[in-house]
Amino acid sequence: MRTPVRTDSEREAAKELRAMLDRSDALTQRVEVVTERLSWDSGSWFKAALLGLPYAVVLVMLLALVVPVSAVFGIPALSAWAWESFGAADSAWGRGAIVVAVLAVIAGVGYAVYRGGKWLAGKYEEAIR
Repeated sequence: MRTPVRTDSEREAAKELRAMLDRSDALTQRVEVVTERLSWDSGSWFKAALLGLPYAVVLVMLLALVVPVSAVFGIPALSAWAWESFGAADSAWGRGAIVVAVLAVIAGVGYAVYRGGKWLAGKYEEAIR
């Protein structure tokens, strides 16, 4: 059986294709090695849940403390205040300022949850040692 005559460009393309297939095989083998290391048995799920526990505790505490305190001072929930103020605003600048204020408060609460969770996780880690 005769092989067809190939041009130089076909040979170069075949070489590039072989090189890409070799790289693909090497990458596939690396992915298989990594997935074998990451076995999600029940212990791993437990560890992942423990990692999120401090952040959940801080979030619940912030919600439990901030909402009643704001109710005592007559400040409604942020979402109710923002919605009423947004609807009552006359200009686009006023509405934009309300959106910026609400996003800043949300970012602040998110940062407080992050820092509080990180602090609590550090305390948990110290208690374990």
